[in-house]
Amino acid sequence: MTQARKSKAKTKAPDEISASAGPGVPSARKFIKFNASAREAFLKHLQAGKTKTEASEAIGIDRTTTYQYRTAHPEFEEQVRAAEIRVVEAVEDALYAQALKGNVKAQEIVLYNRASDRWADKGKREAKEESPPMPVDSLSAVLAVLDDHPDAKRELIRRMELMSE
Repeated sequence: MTQARKSKAKTKAPDEISASAGPGVPSARKFIKFNASAREAFLKHLQAGKTKTEASEAIGIDRTTTYQYRTAHPEFEEQVRAAEIRVVEAVEDALYAQALKGNVKAQEIVLYNRASDRWADKGKREAKEESPPMPVDSLSAVLAVLDDHPDAKRELIRRMELMSE
């Protein structure tokens, strides 16, 4: 065998190289079907809004294979994350466009998330942070409030007495 042939025989294609040869790492042969064109199709499915599982199924590769490949190839995992971020950004853009068109719910979502220091739903936040748990019994709840407001309690008792006469 010539020196050039020996050199070619030792060189492996990037699709056949696994990140490490340690236990639990799939052999290079595991990724042969998940070649460059399969990876590109996988990324296109992610960019179309599919989950990783759906994208794997769409290209006919088991999801554990795509997971193992992403784990063994951090640069590909970065591409996967970038594709997923683009989908989220597209939804954010659509939400923002709806907010500008006057969709009140979209406006609330945008403002609560992008300017929460000024646009938090204060009623919900205060209810979560400051309110003691309400008693299940309605009468108990009313009495608990009236105990905190003695003037209102006296006025309510007076009115109830007038009504019972």
